[in-house]
Amino acid sequence: MKTDSLSEILIAYNLRAVLYFNSIDSTNKYARENNLPSGSLIIAAEQTKGRGRFDRNWESEKGSNILLTIVKSIRTENPALINFYASYIVYKTLTDLFTAGDNGFALKWPNDILLDGRKICGILTELKNIKTDRKKFYIGIGINVNQLKFSESIRNKSTSLVKHFNRKSDISDLIARIIKNFCENIKLAFDYSSLTEIWRKAAKLEGKRVEFRLNDTTEAHSGVITGIKDDGAIEIESDTLVGVRKKSVYYSGEISFI
Repeated sequence: MKTDSLSEILIAYNLRAVLYFNSIDSTNKYARENNLPSGSLIIAAEQTKGRGRFDRNWESEKGSNILLTIVKSIRTENPALINFYASYIVYKTLTDLFTAGDNGFALKWPNDILLDGRKICGILTELKNIKTDRKKFYIGIGINVNQLKFSESIRNKSTSLVKHFNRKSDISDLIARIIKNFCENIKLAFDYSSLTEIWRKAAKLEGKRVEFRLNDTTEAHSGVITGIKDDGAIEIESDTLVGVRKKSVYYSGEISFI
């Protein structure tokens, strides 16, 4: 069943500024540099300098995928949980629409969504006014929708809705559903314990063996995920050089499954 059209959704939830670009360097960058107000939405058919975490390039075929930024001012003491909220909203939107079986959609700490173990969505959340109670978030969302071919460097790690389900999707309809879910469920962003509990169930990370690194320049070490804290931190139990098990808590970084 189709949801309301994108234009109807934008009117219903009173988005203050909606900008569409046929091509742009980065939707997040544009929103930040132009200080767009809370309630703004930027959509692009193409990003020439799209970024993921650690300033990695975000590859996307023009006109085939979702590339957008939501600007939202939120009063919060824990910015990391807004990233959790955004990833859960996209996860909910996709799982409401597609039945993918046991190896279907899964949340990956801290900001990705996987499909059959491959990356289908990445979220880059940036913010202003980090030292104030009310912060302005720039929530960048990239979803592989109708792209069939990926470069050699990521083709074994990435997938798309069309590759997995063998049918094209209406990009405008998907965006409308994401915005509707984002606006209708916003109270969840302030209910930390409920949000992290829902997120844990969707991620199913506990007990999985991973390699963890803080960023691209640090050495990776292996361990077992023992939990996701209510503040969004990940707890990993790893081996030390003397064979002693050690639990560490991290608020940022990257995991890869072993």
